[in-house]
Amino acid sequence: MKTFVSVVALLVSAGLANAAVISSSSVTQHYKGQAMGGTEVGGGFGQRVGVPVSLAGQSSWDAFGAASNTVILVDVAAALGAPSGTACVITGVSWDVLIETTLAGPFGGSWLSEARITFGTTAAPNQLGLRPGAGVNNGGTQAFAGGPVVFSSIPLPDIALADGILRIELNETFDDAAGEIDANYIGNSSVTLEASIVPAPAGAALLGLGGLLAARRRRA
Repeated sequence: MKTFVSVVALLVSAGLANAAVISSSSVTQHYKGQAMGGTEVGGGFGQRVGVPVSLAGQSSWDAFGAASNTVILVDVAAALGAPSGTACVITGVSWDVLIETTLAGPFGGSWLSEARITFGTTAAPNQLGLRPGAGVNNGGTQAFAGGPVVFSSIPLPDIALADGILRIELNETFDDAAGEIDANYIGNSSVTLEASIVPAPAGAALLGLGGLLAARRRRA
């Protein structure tokens, strides 16, 4: 099921094998409380803005790429107040989720560690995987919170959105039963993305020229 979101609104996602992975066990220990440097309110060029994404009421079904998975395409450019199609970049993330597993089985059923949120682009959907419950190899209901984490601090590459669209899919690292819900995101589950608009080359050049002219005026 696909949903298109053109403003700051709800979005959901999951993961794909071989993506870089942020896990709460490895990140929060070192980056808990770290500020997302430069975060500002507003959508000007170069300003990093926190874009909240609600996962409340969404479910994690199967392995990455399965037709049953929920995929949301988020118009980040529009969320930042820019025209749709404007290039953007995602530079960090934080999360606060409540995950409830649903399946029982001979090997313990679905585990909290298996629920994954994968971020990417429309062209390359597998760029970054987030496993909030990494290391919790049992089922049940549990809250996980972490970040904010700036990708470059780990280091991990930023997610460049050439068309301003972020793709998010909810999936499982291990699929306990095809076509069945393995976990639910309940309560006020959400992630917050650090995003900014990428200036067009011409715009950047004009900004540079403006600074040069101002410097010349000051010398005169």
